[in-house]
Amino acid sequence: MTNETTTTTQDVSVTTSEIQNAIKAMNGKELLAFFRRYKDRTKEDASRISFMTEHLISMEKESGSTVTVDGTVKSLADGENELELSSIANRVEDSKTLAVWEEMHKWFLDGDLVEFWEVDIESMRINEETQKEEYKVNYFQGYLTSFEMSAAADANVELKYTLAINGNGIWGHWDTLSENQKLAVKGVQYAYHTLSKETDI
Repeated sequence: MTNETTTTTQDVSVTTSEIQNAIKAMNGKELLAFFRRYKDRTKEDASRISFMTEHLISMEKESGSTVTVDGTVKSLADGENELELSSIANRVEDSKTLAVWEEMHKWFLDGDLVEFWEVDIESMRINEETQKEEYKVNYFQGYLTSFEMSAAADANVELKYTLAINGNGIWGHWDTLSENQKLAVKGVQYAYHTLSKETDI
């Protein structure tokens, strides 16, 4: 009696278009910055800063060396980590409400501990347990160490901030957004208005 073994070979091929769909370059517009004064964490949601033009998170490691009889031994320690952010100043319609940048200026003057979230708005997923939308977030705490306002006569008012980060932050956490924060995310683009005359309801 002869035992025969049949081997089936499956040809798996990946097209260039499939690779391009799987790998997508990130755009700076997809990363939004939210801030809150730490002492307000039980009273207020974090707020998105409007008209942000750029933000930079820089992290450093300090190296040291010790000479031994067997050669030099290297060591690493955490260095200074900071956030640099620039934006365009904006006004708010409610004269009793401060714009986020005005609040940040006050936090800078008062030396308040500040929370900062970097939210990837393209990372949205549905949590299988809660069925809520979640976004990938990097979270930091620190102190605003510099504030700069540039007001050229023929240009927008530009703002620059520096936040000295405590520790290394928390990277790749998943978090939900409040309804107001979702509206702020949608506010990155203006709303559609109909061709016909609009009437107030």
